[in-house]
Order: sequence, then structure tokens, then C-alpha cells
Amino acid sequence: MEDVHLTDSADDLELLRIDAIVEESKVQWIEDISAAVKWPDPRSQRFSDYLRSLTSEETMSISRFIFMLKAAKVETAEAMEALIDAHNAELEKDIADPDYPARSGMTRGRLKAGLFSERARLDAGLVTARFGAGVMNRLGFKRFLVRLSGKGGMDAAVDVLVHAGFFRVHAGPNNSDILESDGRLEAFHRAYLSRLRRISTPGD
Repeated sequence: MEDVHLTDSADDLELLRIDAIVEESKVQWIEDISAAVKWPDPRSQRFSDYLRSLTSEETMSISRFIFMLKAAKVETAEAMEALIDAHNAELEKDIADPDYPARSGMTRGRLKAGLFSERARLDAGLVTARFGAGVMNRLGFKRFLVRLSGKGGMDAAVDVLVHAGFFRVHAGPNNSDILESDGRLEAFHRAYLSRLRRISTPGD
């Protein structure tokens, strides 16, 4: 393993600048999304629970994923099904790897929960064809983001986003709720990435 050490080199100073921009942008993302919500009584336990879920890594992952789907124009049934096929293939490869649980800390059972069945694959394609890119049910988000969420974290994040009005909820196949962003989540992530772009243009 390569030795890791700090020096006073220009390279380390540049890395420090990048780190500061990343942290600054993440703090601004938290402020942006928090300012968009009318909170309950800030003295209540409910406020603490909301704040923890709203500013969680799971919420940021959902915002990033919606932005990615829209930017990549995954807006047809065929495009969504192709994305699911690639997702399933990657998970199947790691499920078959005997060393993966020890290397990642993630059990095979957890990975299997991220697989789309053929029915779920077809349903996701139909939802995309009907509503457009970035729209899916709760289980769709949980499956795609299985590596990025803790136990119960994704449900808590979705719950607070629905309650706070970031998602419009539609009736979907098999009695599922379809979650459609009102546009703010992907806008927050776009702003986050725009701030990071300063890494390549120091001084702006």
C-alpha cells in the first residue's frame, strides 16, 4: 500500500482547496434544502427527526439520482429497462463474489434486495414512459441506491421529502406510490455541482 503523508507541496495545497470547495458546497446544499421547508415547532422531537432525514446522505443520493436520470435523458421505457439491466448485472457480479461482503461490509442479502424482478423492471419502464425521467416508486429508489443507504435511511428520506412537498405522489402499478420531484431536488444538486465546477477554475 502506498504511504500516505502530508507535505507542504503545492499539490497538497491544491487538494486542500478542492476539499474546502466540496465541503462548502455540501453545506450550501444543506442550507438550500432546509430553507425550502416550513418546519414544525423547532423545539419538538419531530423537528430533530425531520432535520436529520432531510439533510442525510440518503436525501442527497436521491437528489443526485434524479438529476442524473434527467441529465442523461432516461425518459423512455427502453432506456429505463437498459439502466435496470446494467444495475442488476453489477449487483449479480458482486453477489457472486465470495470476498465482496468482507471487502464492503454489505451482505449478499442486502445486495439481493437491490435487484429488480422482471415485473418491477417492466413497471419502472411503464412509469418512465408515462411520467418521464426521474420518476419512480419508493422501491425503485431503494433498489437503485441500495449501496448508498443505511437500514431504514431511504424510507425516512422519502417520507420527509413527501411530507415537505418535494415529491408529488401518483397512484402507480400494483398499488404503489409513484414519486415525482417538483423540480427542486435536482435543481439543488445542479447548484451543488456548479459550485464544485470552481475546482477547475480557481479564482472565479
